[in-house]
Amino acid sequence: MQFYVLLELQPTVDHTMPFRLLQYMLEIWRDVYNNTPEKERRRKGFRLPAIVPAVIYNGERGWTARRSFREYQSGHERFPGRLLDFSYILFDVVRYSEEELLRAANVVSSVFYLDQTVVNISVRECTLTV
Repeated sequence: MQFYVLLELQPTVDHTMPFRLLQYMLEIWRDVYNNTPEKERRRKGFRLPAIVPAVIYNGERGWTARRSFREYQSGHERFPGRLLDFSYILFDVVRYSEEELLRAANVVSSVFYLDQTVVNISVRECTLTV
């Protein structure tokens, strides 16, 4: 089974994020489809790979953008179960404490810790030079 993890690094809140992620996902699927031999694409068992979208946000304020594509569509309430939908995973880096990140023994938490360290160092450097 083939799948993709789509990571979007975001320093500011972007209210178009569901649409942007959809565009990225479509490009990945288009590339896979176009690079799969036609005979294989026409098989009953052909499937596009799963894509798990995630946003790594390191902005100072909380994330306020919609998290699902369905909610990004006007009148979505009128068509339950009929509209294209997906939601993305949000990693709000700044909201984790250093202790929480160090406690979690995985690669993602290490990336978050490094990101916070770099942000904190650059903030300290700016403060010292001002």
